[in-house]
Amino acid sequence: MRIIGFDFGEDCTIAVWKEGKGGIDIVGTNTPSAVHFTEKERIVGRNPGIPKDSDAQEEYNNVSQAEADNLIYGIKQLIGVKFNELDLNFTPFSVREGDDGYVLVDVNHHAFKPAELLGMIFSHLKMKAMSCLRSIKEEKEEEKCCIGVPAYFTVPQRNAVCNAAKIAGLDPWLLHETTATALAYLHYNSKNLGKTERFIAIIDVGFSRMQISFVHYKKGELKKGELKVLSYGSDSSLGGKQLDMLIFEHFTKQLRDKQKISVIQNKHARIKLFNQCERVKKTICKGQSNAEILLENLMKGEEDRLELTKADFSQICHKALVGMNSLLKKALEEAGLNSKEKLAKIESVVTGSGSAVPAIIDILTEFFGEAPFMDSKFANFSVAKGCALQSALRGNTNQKTPDKVVSKKMKSMLGLKIIDQFPFSITVCWLQNLQNGDNHTQLFKEGASWPCTQSVSVTPDASELSVYAFSEKSKTPTKICRCKFKWPSNSGGNTTSEVQFTIDDYGKLSVEPVEFAELEFDGEMGTEDMLTTKEKERDFAKLEAIKNDVLGYITSTFHFFKS
Repeated sequence: MRIIGFDFGEDCTIAVWKEGKGGIDIVGTNTPSAVHFTEKERIVGRNPGIPKDSDAQEEYNNVSQAEADNLIYGIKQLIGVKFNELDLNFTPFSVREGDDGYVLVDVNHHAFKPAELLGMIFSHLKMKAMSCLRSIKEEKEEEKCCIGVPAYFTVPQRNAVCNAAKIAGLDPWLLHETTATALAYLHYNSKNLGKTERFIAIIDVGFSRMQISFVHYKKGELKKGELKVLSYGSDSSLGGKQLDMLIFEHFTKQLRDKQKISVIQNKHARIKLFNQCERVKKTICKGQSNAEILLENLMKGEEDRLELTKADFSQICHKALVGMNSLLKKALEEAGLNSKEKLAKIESVVTGSGSAVPAIIDILTEFFGEAPFMDSKFANFSVAKGCALQSALRGNTNQKTPDKVVSKKMKSMLGLKIIDQFPFSITVCWLQNLQNGDNHTQLFKEGASWPCTQSVSVTPDASELSVYAFSEKSKTPTKICRCKFKWPSNSGGNTTSEVQFTIDDYGKLSVEPVEFAELEFDGEMGTEDMLTTKEKERDFAKLEAIKNDVLGYITSTFHFFKS
């Protein structure tokens, strides 16, 4: 048995657990989530002409307009998103609205759904994992995998990620990124597992938004413990993108004051400048007093030199992070940990692409009374490792001889029960009620622990039930699926049936009995489209494997004759 854990974002990380070996291997880090289409081939993971050891952001900094149309990145921001919700100001490639209202990406006269593009990336990562395990020949029809997703992901976004995994020949389940990080942290600091209980705060400063989760670890009998998510919060105004936007505004002001030019109206110049902001932020966070960028031929064919000082960056951070304390306090109160005694026990952990920002560390240090745990290596692999770890623990629940298949660290965590929270409520509304404008009926409340099940009574006069996701932060509920009923022809007028809606161990919504009720999710790929896309991806993966073998043979032969 082997399980693959994936963390996908601007960069991707792969972690693998294999039965008999016992530990978690990190087999791939910093693989850019990019697909480049050329006239002859499709390149996944990096932009041609860029050194292989460059990180994701360096891939996109000096891309020409022609390349930009065919280099697709930032797929996490497109997956399962309606076209009218997309910010097009910094999208360099061509996108349009599909018939279902979701995003389509146009490349080389072909239209791709984001799930198809993500499927290409997952296929590439799967090959990388199998190659590192030297087990491509043992590859199964579907490999088990666990994928980390943000807790704020909607049901359509979760379904789109699952569709992408299935295209790549993976059998997926999902785990919230903050929960995966908490699990990886317990494993990383396994010496403290002997404590009766621990309170852990996970602060994930991602590109799109900041996520905060408070979790409680309780030691049980016979080493069987419980990891329970107490509260969760997120804010899109506190992500790395917001800092980049403010740096971008700082540079546009410099260009306007010094050279009397505005990049706002020029799409290529705007995107080229914005892509440099991430690099500037990283330079300042490493302790440099200032950071410069040199942009050639930005607009007027002149060389543009722009500068950001440490003092300027400090002011930007102060402006961008004004709501961070409020987010922390709200999540702390919801977790019931706002007393001084409990606050003193909390271990804070900060991860994500923005975790190195000094102002964020200062705010967390002041809030919790001590500096948070921060390790760049841990931040890179925490989500992927947590996903693989959760899968390994689940797979070894019934092992008769666990000592032979797990490491000492893993053995200390066997039997750990994970109780997560659903980040939004699920409501239902009958078709006739929807037409009459009646209120929704709550099925699962926001913050409910899962797995959980709820029953609904259905009468023969009902033909369709609409299911909605609703969050206190959103003004209107979002329709996620329809539940259609198939009544037998001999059913009586007074017959009532029970339909069970379940959020399972993996956070996936399902309905039973399936022979009576069927869920149709918005934005979900049809069975025929899925099979066709999956078959194409499988054939392409075989060709890519052959190409890699041939290139490897040529390289080894060249070095042999050279020596």
